[in-house]
Amino acid sequence: MEASKAEVRQRLLDLRSRIINGESFSTLAILYSEDPGSAPRGGELGFNTRGELAKPYAEAAWSLKQGVVSKIVETEFGFHIIQLVDRKGDMVNSRHILMKPKLTPEQTEWAILKLDSIAALVRNDSLTFARAAMRYSSDRTTRANGGKMVSQNPSERVNWLTLDELSREVNLVVRNMKLGEISEPFRTTDAKGNNIYCIVRLDEEIPAHNVNMDDDYNFLAEAALREKQARMYEDWIREKIKRTYIRVSDDFKGCTFHYSGWLE
Repeated sequence: MEASKAEVRQRLLDLRSRIINGESFSTLAILYSEDPGSAPRGGELGFNTRGELAKPYAEAAWSLKQGVVSKIVETEFGFHIIQLVDRKGDMVNSRHILMKPKLTPEQTEWAILKLDSIAALVRNDSLTFARAAMRYSSDRTTRANGGKMVSQNPSERVNWLTLDELSREVNLVVRNMKLGEISEPFRTTDAKGNNIYCIVRLDEEIPAHNVNMDDDYNFLAEAALREKQARMYEDWIREKIKRTYIRVSDDFKGCTFHYSGWLE
């Protein structure tokens, strides 16, 4: 992997030199960036606060002057070079070129063999799946809870996932599994768009059905509570807006606000 990282760094250094020597950052982002969301827009992300960006990216973007190209920045998404487009208040608009290290054939083979051996240990009861995940998994979001995947959708049960929430590859594998079965190693894409190899175990499933009080009482109760909390929160905000002095910077007076009354 270190060789792949070095190759990516060199490619980005070459692109950075071309930009500094006069080539268009936007054009090179369209041609070479591996961020499918921003590449068609010349790498531009739009205005973001610090909290909306990966920490190393945010630190680099906030340190730049307009038009300046950063040094190479590494985040969990890969490697970037960044250019500051504009700054408004506590928000910045930046563009970037993202590149990701690729697994070599040798690394791919090693990952598959490693996962095979881990699956064999679990199938032979030499190691629990949860312990294997905590010991070997590279996924920091699930490793601490024994590899259990949870829903990121607040309207769903936290400990359950709909098939639509799974990547295409995981979806296809899980559909053909029996309860308690451990899959063979396969390639998929994680939430950050990186190609990964994994094994999965099907712990439990709920057949498709119409929502009803007998089977879904807890889910319905949670949904009703969330809706009530959201209404109370919105009522509280509207009441605070009426009673609080609010100064809105001229830069933002043309924005569309979710709650009315900010400019009154």
